[in-house]
Amino acid sequence: PTGTFATSNIRMDRVYNPKLRLGANYCLSWNGDYMFHSVVTTADQHHYIKSLAKQQVKHPSSPGCVCLSIDDAKWIEHNLPTGTKVVVADN
Repeated sequence: PTGTFATSNIRMDRVYNPKLRLGANYCLSWNGDYMFHSVVTTADQHHYIKSLAKQQVKHPSSPGCVCLSIDDAKWIEHNLPTGTKVVVADN
């Protein structure tokens, strides 16, 4: 979604959606179901890729969340204050 939002106090070290068969680490919620999180993982927490630079069409990705490198996602989950403004612009 486009607009101005705020980070919530919902932080999770790990999420997994069995319907999509996708997981992620270091999650911080904004706008309900949307999150900042690591590159996606399998059910057994294996990362499909380690770096966003290696992201290719053949790898699954998150449906609407903001995928970050593992290190960046961890920093954001552990350090970004609740209520931080998130602006999503339409290009």
